[in-house]
Amino acid sequence: MKYTLLAAVLAAMTMTACGKPNQALPEQEKDNFAKITSGTPAEPAAPSAEDDANKE
Repeated sequence: MKYTLLAAVLAAMTMTACGKPNQALPEQEKDNFAKITSGTPAEPAAPSAEDDANKE
């Protein structure tokens, strides 16, 4: 009984900590699909100011 309760609590805490993934908006999906099917290579994202601050 104790182990079952412990397992249930740990599972609940893990699910709460991780959260559930956000669903993409249809507009974003259409743009992403068009990019993938167009055959052009994807460009890497430009580095942001936060990335520069984290390097230091």
